[in-house]
Order: sequence, then structure tokens, then C-alpha cells
Amino acid sequence: MKATGTSVLLSLLLLLSFFSGVAAQDIEEICKEFLNRSVFCTRESNPHCGTDGVTYGNKCAFCKAVL
Repeated sequence: MKATGTSVLLSLLLLLSFFSGVAAQDIEEICKEFLNRSVFCTRESNPHCGTDGVTYGNKCAFCKAVL
């Protein structure tokens, strides 16, 4: 029983570590136009739901917060 629980826990941790890397790559792809730190965000309201569960004013604000 203990070995089964340990096996399940290790499998879940491995799965989560895989998806965390995928999410980071996706964010870099989504935000590639905002990677330059000299880019300033406008105040236009175009809500963007972030991967962290927070809604940002627009895509630029999201990218600046997570990069």
C-alpha cells in the first residue's frame, strides 16, 4: 500500500513538472512581442485572463507581470 502511494505521488510530481515547463514555453510564445523591456503598455481595456488566475487590463500588462 505504501509503495503504491509513493508511486502515485512520484507520477503526479513528474507530470506536474512536465506541464510547468510547457506553460513557461507557451507564455514566452504568447508574449514574444513584449520581451523587449523598452516596450510600454497602453491603458486600453482589453481584459486578459492570466495563467495565474488574475485578470489583467490587457495582454501587455499580463506579459509584463509574468516575464
